[in-house]
Amino acid sequence: MRAIAVWLPLALAVACTNPVKVADDGLRVRRVPAGLELLNVSRTPLGYFVVARNLQVEIDWNLCACPTVSAHATVFVPDSAIAGFTQDSREAVVHWWPWALDCPSSSLRESMHQLPIPL
Repeated sequence: MRAIAVWLPLALAVACTNPVKVADDGLRVRRVPAGLELLNVSRTPLGYFVVARNLQVEIDWNLCACPTVSAHATVFVPDSAIAGFTQDSREAVVHWWPWALDCPSSSLRESMHQLPIPL
């Protein structure tokens, strides 16, 4: 029991120093200095859009015009590219979806995922 009391705080401290949010079927997002790192762990390209939580309202954007991250690739999204980002922003939401070659597709909105991450 004493070992748990010693190791648990250490394990939590290490685990919480660099938050990573994972969507099992496609995208990993990690906070890095001055931005976010998006890693596509799927076999297909993914479209994405990043917005600060303080701006999180009903957003209507052209999904076909959004950036993509290739299969098994990583992209860096600087804080300045996060829609609505300010120095007071505490959380961002990464919207992502499997990229459709037949864009625009009505199925894009149905296949969209949201992944919040602390800033």
